[in-house]
Amino acid sequence: MKKLITLAAASLLTSAVMLSGTAEAGVTKAMMRGGWTAVLGGNTGCGVSSMYVTFRLNSSGTGVATIQMHSTGCEDSTSTGNAISIQTLDANGRGTAGLSCGIGCGWQFKIQVAEGGHSFILADVEPTNPNNTPTGMAIHVAP
Repeated sequence: MKKLITLAAASLLTSAVMLSGTAEAGVTKAMMRGGWTAVLGGNTGCGVSSMYVTFRLNSSGTGVATIQMHSTGCEDSTSTGNAISIQTLDANGRGTAGLSCGIGCGWQFKIQVAEGGHSFILADVEPTNPNNTPTGMAIHVAP
């Protein structure tokens, strides 16, 4: 009987945590407004690449990025004025984002934003662009 009561209490606690997480979810593009820093790594048109990306988003989820890149196939570079946008975002923080990297260059990411909108992970898994596989994480650095 004691195990049954303990199991029931654990089940209630788990349900309460799940409900409170759901109630607090509500991630929006407006919550992502401000400065961000992201690190990305993976295969690009320049081979295996490592990137440091800084950007600001407005309350609609769009902005401009600077990309510092080091790769196996191209010279080290810094490009500015790259468009970035959170294209879709549901209340649970799942969505899509796009980042340009110059003329005819860009990535399409699946994203998952952390509760509260302070960080997100991103991965380019777009099948129409099979030779691009950058993945990484972004953190909110300034409002």
